[in-house]
Amino acid sequence: MISIRAKLTFAAIVMLAAFLGLLLVSVRLLLEPYYVLRARTPFLAAYEAVSRESARGPDAQRDAVFRIGAATGYKLMIADRSGMVRLSSAPEFREGTRLEVPKDQREYLLARLSELEQGRVLYGAMDRSPRGQAVVQLVARVGGGDFLIVTQPLEQLRASSAVASRFFLLVGLGALAAGAAAVLLLSGLATRPILDITGVAAAIARQEFATRWRGRRSDELGLLGGSINTIAERLSGVIAELAAANERLRDEMRVQKRFLASVSHDFRTPLGLIRGYAESLAEGMARTKRER
Repeated sequence: MISIRAKLTFAAIVMLAAFLGLLLVSVRLLLEPYYVLRARTPFLAAYEAVSRESARGPDAQRDAVFRIGAATGYKLMIADRSGMVRLSSAPEFREGTRLEVPKDQREYLLARLSELEQGRVLYGAMDRSPRGQAVVQLVARVGGGDFLIVTQPLEQLRASSAVASRFFLLVGLGALAAGAAAVLLLSGLATRPILDITGVAAAIARQEFATRWRGRRSDELGLLGGSINTIAERLSGVIAELAAANERLRDEMRVQKRFLASVSHDFRTPLGLIRGYAESLAEGMARTKRER
């Protein structure tokens, strides 16, 4: 038989393990999409700021690119429709140099020129070559025929996610062990009154009606223990009444036996005489009328 204490402990371990697994899976699978979703607003704010400044002229556009890049950590590039970088917030960029947009981003830009020229703002996560170099990216048209590319690497987020997963795993294992110990202790405290009441019930089954539950709880277990005590008291009273009735019955039976013995003795002598007379008459021993 598996005890309630063992069942409660097992259930708690399963629930804690399930929560830990859910947390690790969430960090592993959902943290990056959640970050990409939340990053959309600041990316759009950066695009709108550069777009406004671009309308004021090249110098204002340049200042906005460098200012926003330094403030947010994003990499901002202004590229033409052929995929050549005209302006970048990257520290290695020097004005007047001819740089191409990274291959994957350039292919993305050229494949969606028609959408961008219609005023669409394209945003999302993109894996760049080599694999694993993922970025959050926004591409939109600014100024005349130029396009703004805003990117932020996801490698740091992924590394932080891996560290967080390991941390949650270690903390979760510790919490799992502590939770199991706590549940084991609390379940022991919770089931102890049940075991005490069970012992009282077993004593009643052995007709030890003097045994009582000594708990002072005011909950459901207290009500159960009180009911067990009431049953023991009533059974004890009923057994005592039955024992007294049996003793009275035995006394009455002894009186009846003495009465029957006395009556039997009193009737034995006359009955013997009557029997003797009857036998004498039957054998013809009384011949005269006087003798008869």
